[in-house]
Amino acid sequence: MINKINIIVEKTDSGERLDKFIALLFPHISRRTVQETIAKGFILVNGKTGKKGIMLNEGDNIEIKEMPEPSDMFPSANPSLLIDIVYEDKNLLIVNKPAGMPSHPLAPLENNTVVNFILNRCPEVSGFGYSPLEPAILHRLDINTSGLLMAAKNEVTFARIRAMMKDKLITKTYLALVLGKPEKNGVITSSIRHHDKDKRKMKACLSSKDEEGGKIYEAETAYKVAKSFNGYSLLEVTIKSAVMHQIRCHLASINHPISGDSLYQSHRHKKSDTLAPSRHLLHAWKISIPEENGMSALEVTAPVPEDFEDYMARLTETK
Repeated sequence: MINKINIIVEKTDSGERLDKFIALLFPHISRRTVQETIAKGFILVNGKTGKKGIMLNEGDNIEIKEMPEPSDMFPSANPSLLIDIVYEDKNLLIVNKPAGMPSHPLAPLENNTVVNFILNRCPEVSGFGYSPLEPAILHRLDINTSGLLMAAKNEVTFARIRAMMKDKLITKTYLALVLGKPEKNGVITSSIRHHDKDKRKMKACLSSKDEEGGKIYEAETAYKVAKSFNGYSLLEVTIKSAVMHQIRCHLASINHPISGDSLYQSHRHKKSDTLAPSRHLLHAWKISIPEENGMSALEVTAPVPEDFEDYMARLTETK
C-alpha cells in the first residue's frame, strides 16, 4: 500500500490530467486502480479532493493519502452472486458464466466477477492461480462471452489441468453466430499478435509483414457450419490453444466476424450486421477433457443463453 506521499507538479507536467499523471508516476499500478483511488477521495490536489480529469498546473501539490499496489489486490468472496454450476467434484468446478460478467476482478474493490463467486463457494482456493486476482480459474472468457469456465479446487488439479491445456489435450468448443456463410468447413492457422495501433485488439498474421513487431502466438481454430441463415451462419468452433481473442480475431480474418463484435468488425460489416446485438454472440458451449495425468475423462456442455437464442429466432434458416 502506498501511503502519505506528496508530489509537486513540475513545469513539464503542466496541463496533464490527474489520473494520467499518477499512472505515469506509478507504471506498475493500473490506471483503473488510480481512477478508483481518486474517486474514493484518497488523492488531493492543493488540499482539495481531486477529480480524474482535472488538468494540473506547475506547482500544484498532489497528496496521495493511500493507494493499493498490485501486491495488495486480493479479491473477496461475494455471497450475493448467483452463477449456474455445470459440474463440480472434489477437484474441479465448472460454471456457466453469463455474458456481461468479468472472469476476474481488475481492481481490489471489484467483486461482481466469477472469481468472487468461486471464493465464496470455495474459500480455500485463494492461495494459487495465475495471479492474486485470478485464483483457481484455469482460463478466461471475455466479459461479453458466455459459457463454460473451469476452476481448480486445489493446487494439484490446477497444475494437472494447466499442463494438459499446455499440451493441447483439452478441447473447447464454442458457438459463434457470424456474418455471412463460409464456403466450407475449415481450419484457421494464422498466428496472432497484439495489434500495433489498438491495444484492445489482436491481429491475425496473414503475411510475413504482419509478423514484424511484438510476440507471435501460434493458434489453430477449426470451424464447421451448424446452421445457415439469411446473412448469417451459426458455427461450431473448436480450439485447443488459448490465445487472447483467438476466435474473434481468426473469424474476422476470414471475413466472417462474429455478430455484435464491434471491435473486430469493419465499417462495412457493422452496416450489414442488421441484428445489432448488444454483445458479441459467442458462447463457450462444450469442454472435453480426456483421461490423462490423473484426471478422469469428462465432457460438459452449457445451454445456449436466452439472448443468443432470441437473436437466432429473428433469422430465417436456409439450406
